[in-house]
Amino acid sequence: MIIAFCGHRQVEEGEAVCRWLEKVIDVLAREGAEECWFGGKGQFSRCAAETVTKLKTRYPHLRRVLVQAYMNQEGDPLLYDEKMYPPIEDAPLRFAMQRRDRYMALNADVLVTYAKYGWGNSTATKELAQRKGKRVINYPDAP
Repeated sequence: MIIAFCGHRQVEEGEAVCRWLEKVIDVLAREGAEECWFGGKGQFSRCAAETVTKLKTRYPHLRRVLVQAYMNQEGDPLLYDEKMYPPIEDAPLRFAMQRRDRYMALNADVLVTYAKYGWGNSTATKELAQRKGKRVINYPDAP
């Protein structure tokens, strides 16, 4: 099972969101999650990657993958086991992150989101995954 994480750059309830992510990831790891995809930008992505890193002591099989929007995107080597560049090379630079998030939503089994507002890329990505019948867990919903 592949889990993708997508959320707003700014997280207002930082500690609460991180505690929620720990519960969600724990449940998904027990359900068979093997790979976790992160965009690597913003507070939500960072919190999700740090939480998976913390849980790797309990679930060492979880792979942390930075899904790059740009070929030269750097990521903290302590937070990711590998990098992946999806087939979005024809996307104009200003749309690269949206195309990357769309790729993650369409190709992951579960989308874990922090889409608090009715607008923005995180909400559009969440809605796309829902339309495609993907399992979506949005903060603060239970897994």
